[in-house]
Amino acid sequence: MNSKKHQMKYLTILMGLAITLLCSSVNAAEKNIQIVTTITDLKVLAERIGGNHVSVISLTRGNQDPHHVQIKPSDILKVKKADILIINGLGIDDWINPLINKSRNNRIRSGTPGYINASTAVSILDIPKGKVDRSSGDIHLHGNPHYNLSPTEMRKVVLLISKRLSSQYPLLANDFSRNTKDYLNTLDQKILTWKNRMKPFSKTRIVTFHNGWQYFFKEFGLESGGYMEPKPGVSPSPKHINTLIQRIKESHTLLLFKEPYFPESIPNKLASQSKIKVSNVPSYVGGVSSVNSYIELIDYITSQFNPAEQKEN
Repeated sequence: MNSKKHQMKYLTILMGLAITLLCSSVNAAEKNIQIVTTITDLKVLAERIGGNHVSVISLTRGNQDPHHVQIKPSDILKVKKADILIINGLGIDDWINPLINKSRNNRIRSGTPGYINASTAVSILDIPKGKVDRSSGDIHLHGNPHYNLSPTEMRKVVLLISKRLSSQYPLLANDFSRNTKDYLNTLDQKILTWKNRMKPFSKTRIVTFHNGWQYFFKEFGLESGGYMEPKPGVSPSPKHINTLIQRIKESHTLLLFKEPYFPESIPNKLASQSKIKVSNVPSYVGGVSSVNSYIELIDYITSQFNPAEQKEN
């Protein structure tokens, strides 16, 4: 008798879940799914997957450092209205947690179907080993969060978002699947193009502010030529800059990447005292006005490599 009661209870729960999913899909078919992302790269991917079924808002701009975001009252309202929240994860957007709490939106809390942590799809680099404390700088305890600069890793993110949207809105799954297939066909062709474009620059050394380009380096066989920050989040001392200048000269490093949200003074000093070229490159979609899609972002970055300028390298 108890067994039958348990079976009936189990079936009731399953029916309830099925009805909930069906209602979600019906509602989605009637109105756009409201998606909020923490970075612009996730916004443009969600738009490509969701098509005309979604309205997507990014809480940050492409020329903004996503580590440091000032929460505005309007952001709380945006999160409150969200059906789906997609975060970068790995600590870069921990500022989203108080926003979720203040919004009181239970649809997008961690562990719910409406909460998508994109980093769960990727192969994470630079996971700290051993003891980590404040003396190490602003270390990301769960690994390097800048995987958006690897097209291969972002391909995995596309599949994750598509899967989760299809699960949440099954009546729209065919549309999401078709959009995903079309986009990945384009992205796969571009990855081949980028790989061929970057082959001549294998092992090219690049100076950056910090280790935000490791995924890009791994993707295209590049190497770090040093960091302007001695430790993550720590401002460089004159001694550190002088040491870096000497290293640049000795290694014949000729290229420096500067993101829009970092100051120009240090790169300019390095350029004035060595042969290094400063390239102002966006690390997120929207970082410069001409970059409005993920493919345009990687196109822009890979176009910074000039064969004539890299011969000495």
